Amino acid sequence: MDKNKSKYTIPSFIIKLHAILEDLNNSLIIAWAPQGDAFIVLNPELLEQKILPQHFKHNHFTSFLRQLNMYDFQKIRNQNNQQVFWHQNFLKGKEHLLVLLKRSQNKIQQKQKLNHQCFQRFLIDEITSIKQNLNQDEQQFTHIINQHEIILQQHKQIYLDLQQQREQMEAKYEKLTGQVQAIISWQRVDSTSQFFEGCSQEEEQSEFFYSQNL
Repeated sequence: MDKNKSKYTIPSFIIKLHAILEDLNNSLIIAWAPQGDAFIVLNPELLEQKILPQHFKHNHFTSFLRQLNMYDFQKIRNQNNQQVFWHQNFLKGKEHLLVLLKRSQNKIQQKQKLNHQCFQRFLIDEITSIKQNLNQDEQQFTHIINQHEIILQQHKQIYLDLQQQREQMEAKYEKLTGQVQAIISWQRVDSTSQFFEGCSQEEEQSEFFYSQNL
């Protein structure tokens, strides 16, 4: 198989990782193990600061570890408590084996499942939030309706009170009107009686005067 052609089947992450290890300028940060069957991360902090940003779209060591895990690299620690990563097809000087490194389908499926679960949790949280908001809105709406009913009842009571006061005022008005009319009628009768009384006295005086003259 043509070497250049097979290179295109090698995952980009593996190509970049191999290039990083082949660069001697990085040997104090990340390097091949003495036997060339694994590589050692000597300084994770400097790896984040200086190397990862040059080759990847991130500078997080945890993301780097996650990618290694996706390709089934095994992690162990040496006697110096340094992180060592091993893969049977990732060996120094045997670039032809790199084509055998593939992302684990189980890892991909797990990632997809995890993403699906995360999306489900997101939807559940969103639905729960919407339900809570709807419940709050419903409670507020119910409160407004109750307040409206209370105000409506108060208005009805005020209207009934005003109606009752109006009826009472009309009754008092009619009573007073009757009393006034009675008083006026009584005054008229009294005036008429006085008038006739005066006329009778004048007649009596006239008759007396007439009889004297005879």
